[in-house]
Amino acid sequence: MRSSLIALVFLLLAAGPAPAAKRALFDNAHAETAGNADWIIDDTQPVPSPAQAGIGPATPRTYWLGGLSSWGVDLVKRGYTVATNTGTITYGTAGTYDLSNWDVFIVPEPNTLFSASEVTAILNFVHDGGGLVAVGDHWQSDRNNDGQDSPMIWNAFDPGFLLGVHWGVSGDANNNVTQVWSTNINASPSDLVTHGPEGTVTGLEFHNGTTFTLHPEVNPTVRGEVWMNGGGQGLVNVMAASCTYGAGRVVMAGDSSPIDDGSATPGNTSIFDGWGEAAGSDSVFFLNATLWVTRDSQAPSVSLTSPAGGELWMVGDPHDITWSASDDIAVGSIDLDLSTSGPGGPFDEIAHGLPNTGTYSWNVTGPGSQNAVVRVTAADPTGNNANAAGGVFTIGDVNAVPGGPAAGLSLSAPQPNPGTESTELRFSLPQTGRVRIDIVDTAGRRVWSHAADGRAGPQSWTWSGIGTDGTRAGAGLYLVRLSTPWGERTRSLVWLR
Repeated sequence: MRSSLIALVFLLLAAGPAPAAKRALFDNAHAETAGNADWIIDDTQPVPSPAQAGIGPATPRTYWLGGLSSWGVDLVKRGYTVATNTGTITYGTAGTYDLSNWDVFIVPEPNTLFSASEVTAILNFVHDGGGLVAVGDHWQSDRNNDGQDSPMIWNAFDPGFLLGVHWGVSGDANNNVTQVWSTNINASPSDLVTHGPEGTVTGLEFHNGTTFTLHPEVNPTVRGEVWMNGGGQGLVNVMAASCTYGAGRVVMAGDSSPIDDGSATPGNTSIFDGWGEAAGSDSVFFLNATLWVTRDSQAPSVSLTSPAGGELWMVGDPHDITWSASDDIAVGSIDLDLSTSGPGGPFDEIAHGLPNTGTYSWNVTGPGSQNAVVRVTAADPTGNNANAAGGVFTIGDVNAVPGGPAAGLSLSAPQPNPGTESTELRFSLPQTGRVRIDIVDTAGRRVWSHAADGRAGPQSWTWSGIGTDGTRAGAGLYLVRLSTPWGERTRSLVWLR
């Protein structure tokens, strides 16, 4: 019993601590339930009830009561902890709902102005790496009749376009538009808002919303995510946008109808299922957006699978470098590097900024080395990275220096030649190293191949006429090719059956 307990302790220590759950805080301190709005994940606040621990893959959206319950439940299914802010927004204090304790802040159509301290708190939170999802509605959507609608409130929040957008209000075109199924989507595969972990966004629906004008001259990172149909993809008529600000990220959407899931608190009947409409594309957009902006401190997991160690790869030959990489959000890029001096480096670039396809076709580069190592580095979109190296392998270089180590390299004529039952392949190496002998037919097809660590001096291998595929080679002329780190030698062989 004691030995089993000790083994369990060591297993837990080896596994290390589990990554902390992502934390999403929804705001309900700015009249998000005014009028017919119901922009809450649950009517029990700040912690929704029943408990989040009871949510599983099949949990329905009606588990909580609120127009955003699906958003909250879907995030919990993806490993998040969610709660609702009901007080003054702060950053850098000791409070449980201070933004410093959260990874993403979601503000669904505010209907009262942010105070100056709240603006500072939110901007500092984002600047330091936090995420913000900012949702508004159309101009004149003042639900509590205080003279301020959500586009006006967001413009007052950021009058200098630090986040790169102006929300459409009085005097602006398309400040109250309906776009039933806009398919004018940012098509870039590298855009993780429209092409993210939840899938590809195929459209977004507005049932009265406002559009943005982008200001890249202030924030060069701002980009459109969705535009009105038929209007191109420029700086105007933007329905949804994103940007970075400092170390953090922001996604902004000009209508609250896509986040409504039709499961509001009892008594609210002015609802419909925007979250599930458009074949679920609205929810794909907002889940991708939440995942993309969420503060990310977890590095990817990565391993190199080839070259794993022990291979002989000749300079100029094509070989696939293969790897496996994953991340809690996404793997943004892959770098491949080569050391010819062993695992300690130095490393030189093979290729950088690759997509995470798991394979790269490399025409092997020199110099020749018996101590070569390939390293793969995976980075997520926020810059967290991890690397892994394969085992030591050999790079053979046929361009050996005359009078150098290749002077001790030789391949004798096969004996017997012609061969029938078997033939001896005799060769000599200047040093210990990884070598390979190929039997190649006149069409250039490799019939047989054998690689192993050879010793310095003369030695021999035997070929019995059986190909690598297990079949007996036919009669004809063949080429015997010896490949080594010091060069390549060839001989001809006649084979008789």
